[in-house]
Amino acid sequence: MEQLQASSSIETYGVQGRMQQMSLITFLTVMFKNNPLGTFKSHENAEFSSAFSATYIKQVVGSEEMLELDYMGNNFRVGGKDMLSVYRSNIGG
Repeated sequence: MEQLQASSSIETYGVQGRMQQMSLITFLTVMFKNNPLGTFKSHENAEFSSAFSATYIKQVVGSEEMLELDYMGNNFRVGGKDMLSVYRSNIGG
């Protein structure tokens, strides 16, 4: 498994145009499925495509946690709220 982090800038818009710019950080834990070596041709860009499956994702906008999903740990949070608390209670977890 590999851990990845991607940082970006997002913009929010309202009726009067752009409201603000904020940072978006995405954390991923992935398992790569396919890693081809690619093809190389003289004077052309090389393409490398890889498929993966994610077992964990977390997104933070500004300083606010928007989403956290952990398949292995049965955790699912949206806006900081635990969406699986009733499920875990029902299965005795």
